Formats: sequence, structure tokens, C-alpha cells
Amino acid sequence: MGYRSWKYHVSQISVTNSNIATTPIHTPCHYSCSKLLHSTISNAPKSPSPKPIGAFHAHFIKNGSLQTVNLANHLLTLYVRHNKLDYAQKVFDEIPHRNTHTWTILISGFARTGSSVVAFDLFREMQEKGASPNQYTLSSVSKCCSAENNLSLERFFNLMNERDVVSWNIMIGAYMRVGDAEKSLEMFNNLPYKDVVSWNTIIDGLMQCGYETCALEQLYCMVEHGTEFSAATLSIALILTSSLSLLEIGKQLHGQALKCGFNCNGFVRSSLVEMYCKCGRMDKASIVLRDVPLNNLRIGNAGTEESKAEIISWSSMISGYVWNGKYEDALKSFRSIVRELVVVEIRTVTTVISACASAGMLEFGQQMHAYIQKIGHRIDVYVGSSLIDMYSKSSSLDDAWKIFRQILEPNVVLWTSMISGCALHGQGRQAISLFDEMLKQVEHFTSMVDLYGRASQLIEAKNFIFENGISHLTSVWKSLLSSCRLHKDFEMGKRVSDILLQLAPSDPGAYVLLSNMCSSNHRWEEAAKLRSLMNQRGVKKQPGQSWIQIKDQIHTFVMGDRFHPQDKEIYSYLDNLIGRLKEIGYSLDVNLVMQDVEEEQGEVLIGHHSEKLAVVFGIINTAPRMPIRIMKNLRICTDCHKFIKYVSQLLEREIIIRDIHRFHHFRHGSCSCGDYW
Repeated sequence: MGYRSWKYHVSQISVTNSNIATTPIHTPCHYSCSKLLHSTISNAPKSPSPKPIGAFHAHFIKNGSLQTVNLANHLLTLYVRHNKLDYAQKVFDEIPHRNTHTWTILISGFARTGSSVVAFDLFREMQEKGASPNQYTLSSVSKCCSAENNLSLERFFNLMNERDVVSWNIMIGAYMRVGDAEKSLEMFNNLPYKDVVSWNTIIDGLMQCGYETCALEQLYCMVEHGTEFSAATLSIALILTSSLSLLEIGKQLHGQALKCGFNCNGFVRSSLVEMYCKCGRMDKASIVLRDVPLNNLRIGNAGTEESKAEIISWSSMISGYVWNGKYEDALKSFRSIVRELVVVEIRTVTTVISACASAGMLEFGQQMHAYIQKIGHRIDVYVGSSLIDMYSKSSSLDDAWKIFRQILEPNVVLWTSMISGCALHGQGRQAISLFDEMLKQVEHFTSMVDLYGRASQLIEAKNFIFENGISHLTSVWKSLLSSCRLHKDFEMGKRVSDILLQLAPSDPGAYVLLSNMCSSNHRWEEAAKLRSLMNQRGVKKQPGQSWIQIKDQIHTFVMGDRFHPQDKEIYSYLDNLIGRLKEIGYSLDVNLVMQDVEEEQGEVLIGHHSEKLAVVFGIINTAPRMPIRIMKNLRICTDCHKFIKYVSQLLEREIIIRDIHRFHHFRHGSCSCGDYW
């Protein structure tokens, strides 16, 4: 029954206000009504029709029961309990004598459904009418303040005569939500009694605000305080240790989870998986997931919170494989999940697409695209940018363009993905055209630095960075440093590297770029100082890897790799090939060696780079004239770039190398990048 019908039903009862006032109140009738209402409140379904409640309401008006505040509160509670807040408001308006409990019932109802403005208005009206709020009233209002980031909350908190631990915890969390960690910590320290929720609130809040070290200190204090861990505590603590890569502490928390029996909790398990993955221990993460059979998570069985947590565990495992460069394992795990008909969240799908992009696995990336369409997820900006990146990095720029054109309102991320894709394939004019089009809709200037660098306008590029307020971005300085290396402007490169090392002291890329410049200019002492500085700061250069997919198998190579089953054949062919290339003008660029060594030794060091081994393996194992596609996790060096240009000329093979910055399409002795990368 709708409100209008209910109102008409009530209006047919010939009872006026004066009749109600003079109607005798029969206590047994009130008792019976109260008992019946209690039963209705306890046993009613979650979303009942308002018709039976409306009948009670009409009966109460008829016999004057709304004059009795307790019965009126029972009826009000029934409406609020079933989220019929419009009816509850009408009942409230009809109650002539309201007590604190009456106000609190309605305020809590609106607070619970997120109607903060209405709850605030009621609270102000309550005070104006002279009703005194109790701790339950203030607790409901404080939740609204917390949700609205409204720090008038403290005024409400101070009105409480008795502040329980729940109210303190709400206050602590509210200050954290608005980023006032100092005030939140001050309140926490003043808290007379700290329960496990208090500790969880402060530790999680500090971590969310970026104060991981302080959060860790509070975790230690919690242990010293003797407060027993809950499952939520362990989950929060594991996320904290994973963010700080504290493997040993993570292992201790794992032991605590086993001791307390929380290891079977889905949320604790997912946090354990994430911790081990981020600490690089995929073997341990795999053991944690060993007891979670995928068939329990199939469609139809995955509705509970626990099963959702288990799906997150598998998603974290897949993401972990991607983080640790184990792309093939990531794809195998995803296949297993889909094969078992497990519901896969879109975030996991985009993670796998990222793995396909990093590994250059076009066919599997296409399958992922088809999977997204099959499950009915629309290609939004988030998914679209992932697909554009995947297709661009898998040498299928046409498909990237198709995705880009499907999205009606691209954002900066999407524009940047497409511009980067064009730049990756050496399509400078298309990239500039896209950039000009983007400038008409968004303010984005980062790509201009690369364009200035291409034109050898290094001073203009530097001025552009400062004039447009993007000097805080490491990516623009890396681009400029790369241009300095290419155009052999060592002095400018030194100044740029100083800025870059201040902005990103832990980024190995900055050190490597400058080291290459020092080596190419025979500044061995400066190169040695850079290596020493890297050691002092604990910065480790990522080892170079190249990989190639032949049929369904990925073959990975590192410099001087001797572990491949075909290693003897590869090195024999490579040595012979280098000899043939020298006959047509190729010579090894020993200036790239990062240390002062004899020339012959330098040739050995750079002659067996990973991309050379991968190219030779591709030549041996594919048909003549068939394109060879190689992926590399770092920037291709100038010697390998020159080597592959000569190979494409000598063998008349198309060779496509995708390094960390762009695609290089080698044909007939030239490269699509125009020797700029």
C-alpha cells in the first residue's frame, strides 16, 4: 500500500483530535498491541509491504495509542527497521509527546541509510525542543559527521556525559578520514581503555594516511599492551608489512595466524598471499593458497563474503606473478580460474592484460579482450587504457586505435596511452596530431619534452619543464636525460641527472642513463662513483632480460645465458653471424661497457647481450622471412640496436623489438625509431 492509499485508509476512520484526547485508554489493549508489535518487529521479513504496519498505525490513531510514547516508539522502530523512513517521519510528526528515545530512533534510521543532512537537521531540532541527547543519539550523529568528514563531530562528542569506547573509536576514525593523523593519534593516546577495535582503527588509519612506520610502531605497542589480535588485526598488519616489504615480520604474523586459527579466514589468507607476493616469495604464497580448491568458488558458490575474499586471494596471486615478472605463471593461473567457472573481477582481468602487455603476448591478450566482451563488461576508460597499452606493446597498433575510437569521452590516461602507443611504433606525426587534439580538451604537456628532445632542442625542453610546472615529474627528466645521451650533451646531461637523482634517489634508471653517458665519454672514474653511490643507497639495477614466444612457450634470456637447451647452437650461430656482419660494416660499440676494460674484453661483455641471444634463437627456430618479435625489460643499448639493423639487412628479416620505452621495427637495415630512443 502506497503512502497516498495508506493516508486515505486512515482518513476513513472517523476519529478527530478531540476524539483521541477523550478516548479512554485501556491498559490491557495497550499491552496487547505492544506485545504484538514486539513480535512483528522480531519476525517480520526484511522488506515487508507497509500494509500490515499501516494497519497498526491506523489502529493506534483510532484508539489513541500514539498518546503513549512507548507504543509510539515501538511503531516508529518498526518503520525504521524496515527502511520505511518516509512513513517513520509521518509517525514521528504525529507523536505529541516525544522523548529522547523517540528522537534517537529516527536519527539513527536516517544516519544508517546515509541521509546525513536529515539526521543533522533532526539533531538540531531535538536540541531546540529541549530534548537531551544520550550516547546512542550522539553515536549516530558522530557516524554522520565521520561520513561527511565533518569535524563539528568534536562538539557532539563533548556533549556526551558518558563516552564509551565505541564513541572514542568513531572519533579517532573520523579524524583519520579527513587526514588529521596527529589529532587522531592524540585522541588515541588519551583513550582511557583501548580495545582491539581501537588499535585496529589507529594502525589502519595511519597506514592509509601514508604513515607506515608510525603504524608499525603502534603495532609493536599493541603487542606490548597485551591486546589479543583479531582476524582484522592480522589482516591489517599483513597489509602493512607487505607495503614495507618486511618479510620476517610477515612470517611472524603468519605464525600468529596459525596459532590463533585465523589462517582459514578468507581475509587473513588474502592478506598473507599479498604479503608473500610483494616480498617476492611466490612459493610461500602458493602454499597459502594450496588449501583453497577453485571448484568451491564457482558461479553460484561465490556469494558469501568469505568466498569473495578467497577470490581476492587468487587475484592477488595473479598480480604477484605479474609484479615478480612471472608472466607465464600469471596467465596459467588465470586460465585455471576461468576453466573452473570462477567469477573473476575486472581488476584481475586488467592485471592479466598488463601481463600480456609486458610479455608481448598478443594472442592471449586478444583472448582476454574476448573474455571481457563475453562477461558483458563495457570498455570503459580504465579497461580501455589497459587494452590500448596491450595492443600497442604487442605490435598491433591498429587494434589499439579501434579501442581508442570506441570510447566517447577519453580522459588524460587514455589519450596518453594512445599517444605513447604511436610514439612506441615511431609514428611521430600521429602522436603530435593526437597531442594537439588532446590539448584542446585537457591540459597535458609531458609528451612535449620528448618531442623537443627529438628535435635536439634540449634547452627549450628544459625551459618547457619549468614553465609548465612539471619539474616534479621524474618521467620528463628521464626523457630529457635520454635526449642528452643521444645528442652527446654531457654537461646538460649531468645537470639533468643531478635533478633526477634528487627526485628519485632509489630509481636505478637514472643511474644507468648517466653511467652510459659517462662510459661513452670515457669518464670511467665518474662511472665508478655512480656505481659506488648505487651500492651506498642500496639501489639495485634490474638485470636485463629478453624473451621471445615460439608457439605456446616463452623463452627468456639474460646476458651470457648458458642455461638454455640450445645454448651451444645459439652461441655458435651468433659468433658466426657477428663475423658476417662485420664484413658489411658492423663493429661492436665497446664504449657502452660500464667499466674501464680492454677492448677485446669489452666486446665479450656486450657481444652476448640478452636481445642478441633472443634474436638468434628466433632466427634458428622460425621460417625464413617470418617476422621475429622480441620483448626486453630495459632500454635496448646502442650496440644491440646497430647489430639488429645489420641483421635485418643481411638476412632480409623483419625484427620487432619492444623495449621499456618503445617499439623498434627493423627492416632493410633501418629502424622505425629513426635511431632516436
